[in-house]
Amino acid sequence: MLPLRRSVADLSLFCEKCLQPLRAEQALTKEQEAAVFSNWEVIRGVNQQLLDALSAPAPEDPLVRAAAAFESMAPWLKSYSVYSANFVTAQEKLDKLRSESAEVDKACGAVEALIQMSLGSMLIKPVQRLCKYPLLFRELLHEITLTLTLTLTLTLTLTRRAAARDPRGARAPRPRAPRGTRGDHRRRRSQRDGAGGGATGRPGAPP
Repeated sequence: MLPLRRSVADLSLFCEKCLQPLRAEQALTKEQEAAVFSNWEVIRGVNQQLLDALSAPAPEDPLVRAAAAFESMAPWLKSYSVYSANFVTAQEKLDKLRSESAEVDKACGAVEALIQMSLGSMLIKPVQRLCKYPLLFRELLHEITLTLTLTLTLTLTLTRRAAARDPRGARAPRPRAPRGTRGDHRRRRSQRDGAGGGATGRPGAPP
């Protein structure tokens, strides 16, 4: 989820180092701010909540957790369409405001020096973020597959160990004859031999 973390960091940096100083200087009116920066803070919130949902530890299946996170945030992802539509003219409007007002240009220049990046380069980041969602999906798929593989391996290992310790799986001992049975059998055989063998002890011998 590294791309998502980077996106949240960039969006937060812009809010803290750009929007807040410009508002403190009252360099732009609310209408001018909306015309240039559109719904930047809404997009920041969407990405932050998505990151929180994907990063939070949960007992359920990771695939279910990822699906639930995107399902809950899906209605808010349309905020990208609002920003992208406004971005077409945002840079042009910003350039016009800076050319018409020295105060606006000075405030914007101070912000650019603070973040070491032009405002135009920051404005395009949410648009670039849309192209990185496939990378995020691939990373999530890799993490989920790895987690499921480890879970399956652990389950099989524990199952095999439990089966090895289970006494019901051991080989049953051979049954032994009751005590006294062998001695009785020998006495009966001796009595039969004595009755049939006579003095010689051989069966059928003449007297």
